[in-house]
Formats: sequence, structure tokens, C-alpha cells
Amino acid sequence: MPLHILYQQPGWFVCAKIPGVSVHKQPRFPKEHTIAQRLREQLGQPVQLVHRLDRQTSGCLLVATEPALVTPLAEALAAGQKTYLAFVRGHFPSLEEQKVETPIKHKGKRLEASSTVRCSTSGHSARGSGPPRRASSATSVSSASRNSSSCSAYARTTETAVS
Repeated sequence: MPLHILYQQPGWFVCAKIPGVSVHKQPRFPKEHTIAQRLREQLGQPVQLVHRLDRQTSGCLLVATEPALVTPLAEALAAGQKTYLAFVRGHFPSLEEQKVETPIKHKGKRLEASSTVRCSTSGHSARGSGPPRRASSATSVSSASRNSSSCSAYARTTETAVS
């Protein structure tokens, strides 16, 4: 199955990474047909992944077809703000914005990290009684669900690591 190209410019593109597949070869999965291999075969040319996503994660993957663009693209990605959109179901402590400050470990160093989480039930049932549909905005909350203690929602997390 071909990977979906979401956006393309000369020398680079963004593809939709499917969950359950590694981006690079891993000793734990020696026979796996990786995202990098699939893209090389699909496009018929060498590709270089600018970053990675975990094996079980789906999302946008930035890929260079020109080696000279890998470093500037990686630097631009590192300088930007990472925003994660996650589907959550069940009890959310509040429909107001929540700040979570939890240290993370990166390359053996402990870094302070901060996440801001917002819950939106826009377009979803207040009791979470069915699969959610696509939210129109991660920051909007429908008035019918403001008093609900459980929701079926999207949570948007913006994470910034501070060394």
C-alpha cells in the first residue's frame, strides 16, 4: 500500500506515517518493511527522513529528497513548537486548559517539560456514548457538555522542553 503524500515542494515532502511500522530499520524488527524503504520504492529515489516518529505513532513525517535540505529542515522543525493532537475518551479533569509540568529524560539529561492540554467536545456526545467525529476546533467546547464529568474528545498538547 503506497504512503500518502500530504504536501510536496522541490527537495522535500510531508507524508502520512501509518502506525505500527518503524521509520528506520530496528534490530527488534529485522524483517519489517520500514517507512524509509517504502518511500524509496514508491518514489524510485533516495529519501532522507528529517525526523522520526515512534513505531506505534501515526502522523506527519517530514522527508527530504535533496540531502542539502536535511539540516535546514531539521533546524526549522527543532525551532518550532510541537503540537500533538490525541484522541481521548473518558474522564477529563476539566474542560478548562490544564498545565502539566513533568521532567523528561533526553540523551541522559533531565529536562524540564511543560504541556498545555485543552479538551474539546465539539461535535461529540457529552457522555462519550459513541465514537467521536472530527473536532472542528481543539479549543472550542460545546455548551451542552460543559457540565459533563466525562467526554469523548480531542486533547491538544503543546510540549516545550527547557534545558
